[in-house]
Amino acid sequence: MYPSILPSCARLATALLFTLPLLPAQSQKLLGVDFTGTAYEVDLTTGQSRNLGPTGVSGCNAMTTSAARTIWYATARSGPSHQLVTIDPIDAHATVVVPNLGADIRGLCDGNSGELLGIANGADNQDSLVRIVPSTGQVIPVG
Repeated sequence: MYPSILPSCARLATALLFTLPLLPAQSQKLLGVDFTGTAYEVDLTTGQSRNLGPTGVSGCNAMTTSAARTIWYATARSGPSHQLVTIDPIDAHATVVVPNLGADIRGLCDGNSGELLGIANGADNQDSLVRIVPSTGQVIPVG
């Protein structure tokens, strides 16, 4: 169902810092978050980064943008709960969309049709591919 997206998701699972385009390709910029929750804009042409500020969340493991690049999603941790948040690309403020995903998501990419694809961290490093429905918080195993 998502064969062309699977290799991208696998690569995202290993990237914890800067993951997805912030602006259209001609601008050559990325938006990223680090584990402490600080957001950055990176200019791919020069390699320089600009600190956008704290997001207000921490334990960030994954980040992606919607296909239209209108919504920037990230996963974060709040105590024992793993959250799905949106990040404002201007001021870096995070808004919690799903307060408890019920899964530790380590990789994230747009899955089209309003869903996200993620890599759920499993016991004994038995990770699995999942679909995430941001509007309901539902996490659906794919394989």
